[in-house]
Amino acid sequence: MTRASSASVDGALLAKSVKREFAVEVPQALVSFWDEVGVGAFGRGELFFFGDDDTAEYRDSLSAWNKHELWGELLPAPADGGPFFFAETCFGMQVGFRYDAGRPFGYLLDIDTMRAFTIGESLEVVFSEVLVARDAFTDLDLLKRVEAKLGLLPKGMHYAPIVSPLIGGTLTVDNYHLETPNVHLRTSAATFVALHEGS
Repeated sequence: MTRASSASVDGALLAKSVKREFAVEVPQALVSFWDEVGVGAFGRGELFFFGDDDTAEYRDSLSAWNKHELWGELLPAPADGGPFFFAETCFGMQVGFRYDAGRPFGYLLDIDTMRAFTIGESLEVVFSEVLVARDAFTDLDLLKRVEAKLGLLPKGMHYAPIVSPLIGGTLTVDNYHLETPNVHLRTSAATFVALHEGS
């Protein structure tokens, strides 16, 4: 994984903060990653790892993003078996972990479709085998075409669909624009909730 604009953090300190604020234990694989690699943007910006308040110059901190009020409307809290997000792709896919039967598993949420996936049989596998590939969660051909149309992703932004796939929008270049992560999440969540009201 090549660095685009990363920063160093104290993994143990960040993990203590997460445990205090969210009542969830951070898996050692993530603590080790923070210590050895850091946080920030990687590759050409296609993967972003949330950091602490000191490293969150253009993006929400790890704590602020996971406290976003919409997560509570969509998902269980991390302490109740819901996901805790530590990274995201340039297209807004959320990368995190959740506990099942006392074990942490990798978790991926596509906020455009609100589909969730288990990634890797453990978080160790996520870091040692999954995240090492640039195309792990990102369609690099689509990324190349979107970059050609919209330019290299500006800091603190997502490539987001103009028309949500939930209501027939396509995942083609012409349906992408630049959007802030908060607007992207709010738009996707509102569409999902509106479609599922009363069901």
